[in-house]
Amino acid sequence: MKYAITALLIAALALVAFPAAYADSDSETLTATTVDAETQVEIESMDGTHGALVRLLQLERELQRKVIEANALIAVLDNRTNSTNITDLKDIVAELEIMIDQVQAAQASVGTDNQIDVETFVTIKKDARGLIKQFREAAKDIVTKEDREAIKRARENADKSELTDISERIETERKEHRANRLADSLERTGVADAELIEKVRAGTISIEDARKEIRAKINALEPEQRRNAVSSIEEETARRRVQMLAHIDKVEDKLGDVKVRMEERIKKMEDKGNTKVADRIRIRSENRVEKTEDRLDDRRGKIEDRMDRAEDRVERRDNRTNQTNRTDTRGLRPEMRIRGSYDSGEDSESDLNEESRSSP
Repeated sequence: MKYAITALLIAALALVAFPAAYADSDSETLTATTVDAETQVEIESMDGTHGALVRLLQLERELQRKVIEANALIAVLDNRTNSTNITDLKDIVAELEIMIDQVQAAQASVGTDNQIDVETFVTIKKDARGLIKQFREAAKDIVTKEDREAIKRARENADKSELTDISERIETERKEHRANRLADSLERTGVADAELIEKVRAGTISIEDARKEIRAKINALEPEQRRNAVSSIEEETARRRVQMLAHIDKVEDKLGDVKVRMEERIKKMEDKGNTKVADRIRIRSENRVEKTEDRLDDRRGKIEDRMDRAEDRVERRDNRTNQTNRTDTRGLRPEMRIRGSYDSGEDSESDLNEESRSSP
């Protein structure tokens, strides 16, 4: 029992790290309407203002990092002796920068509406993955072996001070989130410790040392107190899980609204005076949607063809089976053909004998 509650309390000190893997995702962003398991875990820590802000800041940091890397690549291609059309790459970066603006706007109002915080995080993360994938696909055909070395150097020399600033803000908010979670958990167990909470908030105590203090407090509880504490923590954990699932249900209804979100970003570009970029993105977006719809239609057609062929095979097999059965029964005596028509050999034998006895 004491180990169960210790584990639950220790979990209050953790905040799952945000994965920097947008570009490695192969999800189909134009049709996917489900929240992946990784994102579900991230959502669970967004129930408070500080937790939600950590997620949004982590999202901004990853978007900023991708923009820095993309701009380094574009700069190398721009300096080539032989000119290369990289308009599509620049337009993708422009759209990522609009996403950064949207995330920053969400940070300014974080905590006002938790559902909106979650929707912003999930939808922008999903759309950003799609954009990074498009960038990679567009770049791989024009980047040469010589370019790669120059791109690597450009990325290493790029100004990353903004990433450092965001990381510092993340760490501050993470400490606040951990301290608030721990305070809530300790209060529920009846072993509140303001001094320990302040140490966690200030970052003056390591996670391992905090765990040791928690274990000591739990071990000092009476058996009945431990049982009540476990029940209280489990109820809170279940509440957060239910809340997360409710957020997911609502956000999944909006994940498919890719066109709506795209139009919002295009409108923001137009407001900033980037009308030509907005027009190009709108055309490419419509083309991608059409290609996706064509691809889905093609898949549906192939599935229908396979189903038709499968039905034909079943029908031919049934016909052969029926023909074989008719052939097998032609040489049998009448009573044997009658016996074979019954479902059970034992029952048919009995019925046949009854029929034989009553026959004249």
